Amino acid sequence: MTRRWIYIVLAVVALLSLGVAVGCDENDVANGGDNGNGNGNGDGNGSGGSLVVDATSIDFKVEWTNGERMEWRYRAKDLGTDKLKFRLDITGDGFEAAYIFNAELRKVWMGSNGDWIAMPDEYWDEYWDEERVALEDYLIELHEWREGEWVLTTPAGTLRYYDILLNPSLPDALFQP
Repeated sequence: MTRRWIYIVLAVVALLSLGVAVGCDENDVANGGDNGNGNGNGDGNGSGGSLVVDATSIDFKVEWTNGERMEWRYRAKDLGTDKLKFRLDITGDGFEAAYIFNAELRKVWMGSNGDWIAMPDEYWDEYWDEERVALEDYLIELHEWREGEWVLTTPAGTLRYYDILLNPSLPDALFQP
């Protein structure tokens, strides 16, 4: 795998994540205009307040469809701290990649087919800013979630959030290559 290919894949993933995540406006989120709760087995308890905002760790999947299908799985630990770690696994038609972001170490790794490479340290701020914002955008979308699935329709396609777990126990090894 050449470095150029790695940078292209990382850039495409970042753009897709940001483009899909910001495909709605603040009114959609605030008014629930495009949002809908489905039926399912989530970890929400139906009480008032945002369960996602209070979480210190999270594990969830996002499926994006618009004629094509991609899936993101985010697992994050130490939310709301300067030690945030998260892992992003991406699958699509014939495509698999994974990224690990560790704010405490200021490191990013990219993996494919079990092979991991450390991304150049001089690009940390760029990688971190892009992907941290994408994760935060997804968490903002889930601010009213209580249980089950969460579906959002945007001009870029349909997002389905599912398998949402709040405060799961995530081992540190998950955030290491």
